[in-house]
Amino acid sequence: FLLAIHTWAGVLFKVSLDGSSVRAVNMSALLLLGDGIALLSPERLVVASGMPSARIVESRDGWQSASLTHRYVGPMHRIATSATVKDDGKVFVSHMIGMGLV
Repeated sequence: FLLAIHTWAGVLFKVSLDGSSVRAVNMSALLLLGDGIALLSPERLVVASGMPSARIVESRDGWQSASLTHRYVGPMHRIATSATVKDDGKVFVSHMIGMGLV
């Protein structure tokens, strides 16, 4: 399966590889402005999400449902757009706008 996010609705979707099934992952909170996503493990997902800069979502049932477990708040004047997980498990969040502040 594939996990995808709808940026404006903040909904995470589980999509079958053949495209025959698209289901919203049941969550208690929306992932508003969720943009880039990256798997930390089969059960953990990093979501680059504007403000806060990133969130970690976990699922214990094959992504039928998930819960928000951690938040990272980066610089207030930057908008997070993508996340990358390195081989050692470290997460890097990229930002698209600096809004001129240092």
